[in-house]
Amino acid sequence: MFPRLGLFAESLLVGVLTALAALLVVPALAAVAAGCSVLRESRTGPAGLALFAVRLREALCAGPPVLLLPPAAVAVLLVGHGAAGAGLPGAQAWSAAATVAVTAAAAALLRIVACWRPGMDWRGAARAGADRITGDLHGSALVVLAVVAAAVIATAVPVMAPLVLGQALLAAAAVEVRAEGREAVRTTG
Repeated sequence: MFPRLGLFAESLLVGVLTALAALLVVPALAAVAAGCSVLRESRTGPAGLALFAVRLREALCAGPPVLLLPPAAVAVLLVGHGAAGAGLPGAQAWSAAATVAVTAAAAALLRIVACWRPGMDWRGAARAGADRITGDLHGSALVVLAVVAAAVIATAVPVMAPLVLGQALLAAAAVEVRAEGREAVRTTG
């Protein structure tokens, strides 16, 4: 009856599953990649815990080096806000710069993990994501807006963070599907 409501509900479920899987911080990027993959695949079938678990395992096996990026981003953000809280000279500027840098990095990483596919290693996903970031600037801007909106909502109402994460993943997956469609039109037309 309401097919788009089903996608919304699946994105909420995937957001909660991703948030639970990312609690340890280290598998956060793999959890986000699994969430984007599940939402992309939900166009052809239902999303659920079993599919998410399979995609999470595949994303974790894609290679460990990239899994250290979320803890590094959290460290940069904490240092920036810690400096601002300590009252150091120039700390406000450093805090603002750290926030902008982490937001840009989060959007770029979200774009990269949205390009990840089962069986793909992180190096291939990074190449595909870099091409998407520079080749589809409108899509990249949409992902930045999704990250900013998710951060604002999660900061204002922390209990909504897992649900908002699902919406950010849905935005990244939708932008990726949009980019794939445009690429397919370019190659056939």
